[in-house]
Amino acid sequence: MAEENVESRRNKAVSSTWSSSKELEKLAEDEDEVVRLGVAENSNTPSSVLEKMAGDENEEVRSCVAGNPNTTSVSILAKLAEDEDEEVRMMVATNKNTPISLLEKLAEDEDEDVRIAVAENKNIQ
Repeated sequence: MAEENVESRRNKAVSSTWSSSKELEKLAEDEDEVVRLGVAENSNTPSSVLEKMAGDENEEVRSCVAGNPNTTSVSILAKLAEDEDEEVRMMVATNKNTPISLLEKLAEDEDEDVRIAVAENKNIQ
């Protein structure tokens, strides 16, 4: 059987109905960031896989992990809230699972977009 190309692996990664937890776990470690990005965006990716992906070298992958509704671990959200990339911090601020204590910290972020995202989070209102 021929090795799957990147596009095929990415399509599998983002497909909610076609990918099992085991497949997503394997694809989360793919060498291609586009494939990992697809896994991070997938609403069926288990929280255990997302936790591993929170340390990804690519800021877009970390950003998608931060915004994924299955990212529920307060310790992972706290780690991502201190990310050097403002987009990652902004996605933490939009996550419905981010606790108020963390939103209060992000409300003082140096980046205006992060602060706006906090203000728009329903948990803070």
